[in-house]
Amino acid sequence: MAKSANSSPPGAPPSWLLPAILAAAALAYLPALSGPFIFDDLTMDSLNPNGSPPVSSLVRSSRPLFYLSLWLDRQAFGLAAGPMHAVNLILHLLNACLMVGVLKRILALAGVERIRRAWLAVGGGALFALHPALTEAVSYIVSRSEVLSVFFCLAALFVFLGSETIGAGRTLAVLLLAALAALAKEHSFALVPVMALVPVWFGGSAWQGLKSRALVFAPLILGGVAGAVYVFRAVGAQTTAGFGVQAVTPLNYLATQCQVIWRYVFLFFLPWGMNIDRAIPFAGSFAEPLTIAGAAALLAASAAAFIYRKRYPLAGFGWLAFLILLAPTSSVIPIADAMTDRRLYLSSLGLLVFAAQWFVRPAAPSRQLLAGFAAVLILAGALAHNRNQDYTSAERMWRASIAANPSNARAHFQLAHALYSQGGCVESAESYSKAHSLGQSGTDLLVDWALALDCSGQPDAAAQRLREALARAPKSDHARSTLGMVYAKQGKLDQALAELNQALEINPRFDMSWVYRGNVLFLLGRRGEAVSDFRRALALNPGNPAAQKGLAAAMAGR
Repeated sequence: MAKSANSSPPGAPPSWLLPAILAAAALAYLPALSGPFIFDDLTMDSLNPNGSPPVSSLVRSSRPLFYLSLWLDRQAFGLAAGPMHAVNLILHLLNACLMVGVLKRILALAGVERIRRAWLAVGGGALFALHPALTEAVSYIVSRSEVLSVFFCLAALFVFLGSETIGAGRTLAVLLLAALAALAKEHSFALVPVMALVPVWFGGSAWQGLKSRALVFAPLILGGVAGAVYVFRAVGAQTTAGFGVQAVTPLNYLATQCQVIWRYVFLFFLPWGMNIDRAIPFAGSFAEPLTIAGAAALLAASAAAFIYRKRYPLAGFGWLAFLILLAPTSSVIPIADAMTDRRLYLSSLGLLVFAAQWFVRPAAPSRQLLAGFAAVLILAGALAHNRNQDYTSAERMWRASIAANPSNARAHFQLAHALYSQGGCVESAESYSKAHSLGQSGTDLLVDWALALDCSGQPDAAAQRLREALARAPKSDHARSTLGMVYAKQGKLDQALAELNQALEINPRFDMSWVYRGNVLFLLGRRGEAVSDFRRALALNPGNPAAQKGLAAAMAGR
């Protein structure tokens, strides 16, 4: 009996499919476009509310293209978060298109039939576009370094995979794109060994494959080595990444990554529990059971990739590419955050290739398989949309982070900051207290906690927190200035003036110290001096509303 038309396998993907997928991805990310700056967005030099540094200093930074892109955004949009979110989303959609092209060329190297590889490539690009675990790399503004560097990485890889031999023109294109990727983020140097793996893995002769691409490999390897040396030097003394990270040795970090790498794998295939701040503790040594199991599984999986290379070429290549692309952040160079979701953005290429292995037969996918995959994409899109809802407010983001890890002190601290900025002083003070009880410490915590206590009508408790801060850091002008402000509210004007005088001796460039002292002088009847202080504050920050209001009152009372 002849098969019905509905049961026959489909032909090549229709031309409207990829645009439809991109539109679906845009809808999934739509909530984040209205989101504010969160976490450390505004700590970036290019986005500093007090003014960005000169372009020359951005060019000399470790990620000049990344910082310049944010600087250009600021020139075009000011400090408006929405357009910056939109730029990240546009780059993500372009990356999805490039991912389709890269996957198609890798599948061709593995000998996958034309129609099958077209469907697999579009499916891989669709999963990349809609994957909920990749949202942090897109919806978190300072993750611009991820989407921008991956754009150039995928473009370089796409050009590189164009044919077995590479002429001068394509060589220059690959080198330029790879260089731009590295200027956006250092992890892009991992692209070089992935490119080298291609002829070794898929060519008939590894030596011939490398030799035919020598024109591009020679400068790429030299550039990669130079870049690696630069990165090692750049991170040598940093406190958030490199060998300057306190209490974490390279071996401790490697032991931790033996567990974390598997978390990335599970997050890719079972995307649940995304968290902007995971606060994963570092492993004490390689003797821990989870570390031993993780390391053994990594070795076994990598050995299997080589042993079964001929039978499962895509799975083997994808697995090794995943490990290589993850290596800059998941090997021996310590990073203060052991795991962040955005590090899966580039390395997901390897897992997409790995997954494609299990769908290379038969030549054309059945309609039932396509329907099943469509259901997966719908679910992924729904989860991505739900996750992007968290980016609509800092409070919602940090509540989600705490729900995923209630013992994360930094998440409680960030929630307290978000609540205070919205006027939720009582709940903010409670969150600061919770962060402190979980181990968060430091002058900044105590000062911010004091501000929340003062705002919630607890000046005595606020003053106590500030005295604790000054016991830790006697030269903290912020703590002294804030204590002076609290004393003034309590009517202790002489004590307030003494603290504010000390604060201004330590740092005469903090505008709020001048405002607070101006207020005290006004209350003491020294209005001429108050006028002078308010004017000093406005000279430092012309838009300071408290200084403007204080000056108007002082001038009116003279």
